[in-house]
Amino acid sequence: MNPSMDDRHILAEMERRLSRDDPELATLLQTLNRQFTDSQDDTGSGHDDSGARFDWRWKAGIALAIVAMTGLLLAALVTASPPADDNHGPLSGHAAAASVADQATPLTHPPV
Repeated sequence: MNPSMDDRHILAEMERRLSRDDPELATLLQTLNRQFTDSQDDTGSGHDDSGARFDWRWKAGIALAIVAMTGLLLAALVTASPPADDNHGPLSGHAAAASVADQATPLTHPPV
């Protein structure tokens, strides 16, 4: 995004005032600007904002996918039906089983 002409004029005025008010800081900033400009020209890898935006979107998409998969997994666990082999209901077509209490008490017969 290129700054408008008014913005450029304001920035130029700020630079002039900074140079006049604090020449040491202005010299230091100019030196740093030259160093970073030279290092980017040497490597040929100038920073591109579209790559940073793509990287941010990629990370956000992965995070969203992880959250969605976790939510689906939790929803499946919470709404899962009980297994079919639970012993809570009556058996269909079979005789009722004797309880443990019935099997433990011996049958007493009257003396003969």
